[in-house]
Amino acid sequence: MPTEYITPNSTFWQQFLATATGILVLLLVRASCYAFFAEGAPIAGPVCAAVGAFVGTFVAKFILMVIDHKLGDPKAWGEAFAYGVLAAAGALAWESGLNAWAKTQARPLSEDLRCHQGLVEGRGRFPSEHDELHGGQADRTGQEQRMGSGPDPSPDGAGIVLRVR
Repeated sequence: MPTEYITPNSTFWQQFLATATGILVLLLVRASCYAFFAEGAPIAGPVCAAVGAFVGTFVAKFILMVIDHKLGDPKAWGEAFAYGVLAAAGALAWESGLNAWAKTQARPLSEDLRCHQGLVEGRGRFPSEHDELHGGQADRTGQEQRMGSGPDPSPDGAGIVLRVR
């Protein structure tokens, strides 16, 4: 019978424990990997993250293959390998600079998108913490809005000034 018609035998808890084991292996491999590099080697982070992610993901998939009696299935081995490669690629990307970009550029990008969404939806601004604390949006009577070029007088640097009277 082709394996695509066989349903998995693993229960939720078996899948949960296999995944937890994979994560522990990921952390152990990643931490151990640093021993193979000189202290402070810039390549250690990306390489160890990728190796740890690959091995941890592959181990979790291997455990599930054992539970589901799929050790003889080449498709299952291919899937385990593919998931490992995807996990490694994600870890490599994060450690190779995506993390630094996210720390410095994600918030400004998010603020720009929220501002744009507020303007498109007709709010004229993005919501503030003050609005959330006081049960909704502030009174729009006398609101002034400033966006664009010139010095930014807003305290948070968002390029928007609100004056509510």
